Amino acid sequence: MKKGFGILIAIFSVLAFGVLSLYIMQNIALSSHLNINKYKYIQSSLHLEFAKEYIKSLKFDSIDFEKLDLSDDKYDIEIDIKSEETKKTAHIFVSPKDDTTVRVYDKVVVLK
Repeated sequence: MKKGFGILIAIFSVLAFGVLSLYIMQNIALSSHLNINKYKYIQSSLHLEFAKEYIKSLKFDSIDFEKLDLSDDKYDIEIDIKSEETKKTAHIFVSPKDDTTVRVYDKVVVLK
């Protein structure tokens, strides 16, 4: 009877520690994934601010294109421009090339 009870306690202990270690590993992996996404979001936001400043630095008459691609090795930066008589609207999309879960957008209006 004592041997069977000892084996049962050993099985439950191994099972409990296995479930606990699995839970801890999942939390560590999730935290790491969230940190990576946070880093990519911050970098995408910085690229977006650069693109906004670039569009704002251009004069109204010098914007004669409808699409502009400012992509680099790691980030896709696409600018779509809609022209009207008194204003031009630039839609800026920034996303990392290796990940599609992070994507930032902003709209810039350039007045005449």
